Amino acid sequence: MAADPRPAPRGALRRPLLRWHDRGCRGLRQPRRGQGRRQDSRFVVKLQAPSPFFKWIASLWMSAPVRKDVVDQYGSDKWSTSPTSLITNGQYKVSELVSKDHITLVPNTNYWGGQPTVTKIINYEISDDNQAYAKYLNGELDEVNVPLANTDLVKNDPKLKNEIKFVPQLTLFWMDFNTRKAPFDNKQARLAFSKAVDRNALTTNVLKGRSQPATFFIPKGMNGYRPDLGKSQDFDPAAAKTMLTQAVGDPSKITIDFLIRNITANKQIGEFIADQLQTNLGVKVNQVVIDSKTVTTRLRAHNYSLYVGGWGADYPDDQDWFDIWMTGSGNVFGGYSNPAYDALVKKADTESDAKKRQDDYDQAQKLLIDDAGGGFLYQRNYMFLVKPYVQGLTTTAQDFEDVGDWFWGKVSIASH
Repeated sequence: MAADPRPAPRGALRRPLLRWHDRGCRGLRQPRRGQGRRQDSRFVVKLQAPSPFFKWIASLWMSAPVRKDVVDQYGSDKWSTSPTSLITNGQYKVSELVSKDHITLVPNTNYWGGQPTVTKIINYEISDDNQAYAKYLNGELDEVNVPLANTDLVKNDPKLKNEIKFVPQLTLFWMDFNTRKAPFDNKQARLAFSKAVDRNALTTNVLKGRSQPATFFIPKGMNGYRPDLGKSQDFDPAAAKTMLTQAVGDPSKITIDFLIRNITANKQIGEFIADQLQTNLGVKVNQVVIDSKTVTTRLRAHNYSLYVGGWGADYPDDQDWFDIWMTGSGNVFGGYSNPAYDALVKKADTESDAKKRQDDYDQAQKLLIDDAGGGFLYQRNYMFLVKPYVQGLTTTAQDFEDVGDWFWGKVSIASH
């Protein structure tokens, strides 16, 4: 469908944005009164209050225009499942889509910004990192994420070490406490668990130096990065055990169900954290290792005590992070709620003065950390291998499993 660049009919963008807002964007208020179209190529949104982050939200994937006539013709649940009906408006379009196997991209000849050099990109869906790694070594893939267990081997390999690309991520992980259940309904108990984990050992020994320790919430690279705010969660096992005993009594009587996805890296991280909690606090930790689908079901049903969760930036504004800890948010499953935190975030969200806004967010971050809404652990970096003939690759902190995919149009393939 990218080959048919018909303009959208009048008002075509209005309803999707309204529908999207209805699903939870707090930046717009009563949007039906304030949205409109100005000339044929402009779309106007009038906000009831300043929302400095709105320009970023409006550029997210759910704001991309979709042809209504195509959706009507093929159905809302089917139009995106076939290259025949799948609409794209970027530099590449989908030419082949094989569910759970691969997607093939080819240049979009109607793209306004010129044509890319690479004429075909095949993106394989391989759930096993070790299998993908083997395919890379065998010359079947041009780039791959390095499995955690292979980190040292790759770093020390005379050939592979020259193909490494480290990509810092705006992604942070934490212990997600279910605050609806004891002992995590107690702030001091949450802090004790947070202080009982040696993050330096976690990132060095388990994560192989591919992440940095974090007792803060906003990751390095964002405006709100303030590592100094995380002191209340610093590793201190003696203080942690004393704190837990004072909060809830004898730690040996506490049993925690620790929900872990049945993925190699997750299990390694889970084993380390469980050992730290049992050794440093004297509690019992049951590692509940199950498939990802069941984990997600249990999280949504609040059927757990402890879980390692995380968040990655959708756009370069701190609001994207603070919003997830608001009372009633569906993005953090533990049920953390603090009216003072909510008030600070709401105030910052609509503050047009950048300094005042950041001050409010900083106060909210310190409150969240001191409350141990989460036990913050580490900020992730990705480690990829890329064949030397793949040239012009531009990496960003938004890269996920496809390194450089924001700028694939700048990539070229050298003779090899």
